[in-house]
Amino acid sequence: MLQEYGDLPITTKRWEPGNDLAGELEVIEQRIRRLRAEQDAGLIVSDEDHDDYLRRMAVLIEKRTTLEAEEPKRPGWVYDETGQTFREAWSDATREERRNMLIDRGVRLELTSAMPFVADLIVPELTPDNEP
Repeated sequence: MLQEYGDLPITTKRWEPGNDLAGELEVIEQRIRRLRAEQDAGLIVSDEDHDDYLRRMAVLIEKRTTLEAEEPKRPGWVYDETGQTFREAWSDATREERRNMLIDRGVRLELTSAMPFVADLIVPELTPDNEP
């Protein structure tokens, strides 16, 4: 493993949920349409109603403007470096920790024959796309 991965940084994988701006924008647009429909239907009759209408509309339009300016993020896996290479971690690791490092990276020994003993050491390529 050290021959393949030794100088590569160890990464941790975490799920980034992203943001569903389209869904949030649609909800806000519906609320704006509903408020406008109230205005068009003549339901805003008093000065207090009008002030409340303007306040609510201003809040919704500000939210919409903020969301439209925000960059949408798709959900997906994100890889963060731990600040340590495999070689550094290996030298400080216990036997159990080394075993777990191998398992976590998908390294395996495939036995093809017991007599005579024949096995293949499978060391998968380490890239963010195929990291186990």
